[in-house]
Amino acid sequence: MIIRERENEYVMIEQADHSVISGDCFANWKDELLRGDQFTDAIRYAITNHDFGWKEFDKMPFWNDETNAPYNFMDFPSIPKLVFYKNGIDELENLNPYAGMLASRHYSHLVIGDSEYEEAKTFINNELERRERLAKEIEGFVAELFEYHYALLAICDNFSLFVCLNEPGTSKEEEHPLFKDGIPIPGDLKILDHNKFNLEWIDDNKVKLSPFPFKTETPFALRQRILPKDLIRKKGLIKSYLETEPKNIHASFVE
Repeated sequence: MIIRERENEYVMIEQADHSVISGDCFANWKDELLRGDQFTDAIRYAITNHDFGWKEFDKMPFWNDETNAPYNFMDFPSIPKLVFYKNGIDELENLNPYAGMLASRHYSHLVIGDSEYEEAKTFINNELERRERLAKEIEGFVAELFEYHYALLAICDNFSLFVCLNEPGTSKEEEHPLFKDGIPIPGDLKILDHNKFNLEWIDDNKVKLSPFPFKTETPFALRQRILPKDLIRKKGLIKSYLETEPKNIHASFVE
């Protein structure tokens, strides 16, 4: 779950809905910035569904008794997250091995910060073995090309996280700290001869993006639920969440 806290309410966004925005970004990516045409459909599938493992869990969010707030994807306990990650990767691999491989690379990177846990070390090693196996099975696999495709997934993921974690119209000074210095491009890969992307809400419906990797202005719908804190105190988190209808915010990435 992705969460923005306001004074009297929580804005809650399911990971699967966040991933759809990531997929919308890739769908409008400039053709000249794509490599390995035979993998385009697999890349789009991976980007659109990279948080597949969270899908069922997010339907009934958990309460964090330490922070006295709903758990979000950043503070959710590390070891249970590994179960979601593995289940999601397994599912993607069954549907598209290259997509599963990209998801494996993505989550292995995220888990590095939890490597003090033996379970996390085991996860990283198992996923490395998975990718080594798939690399031998996938026709036309090229390691350098795969890293470029992983970079696209990571970038589109971050574009979507930017719009989910920052209120529409947020000034640059008040942005979430993850994005104040822009979005770095993973590894030594360069896109449009830049090492990072800069984003900024310029009003409630437009996000300025530079450099601009899309063919045209790229619309997206941010699906979210707004839960009053008073409602949660009266009915509890799960019941409040299930009774709250999601609403869409429509906006666009612009040059």
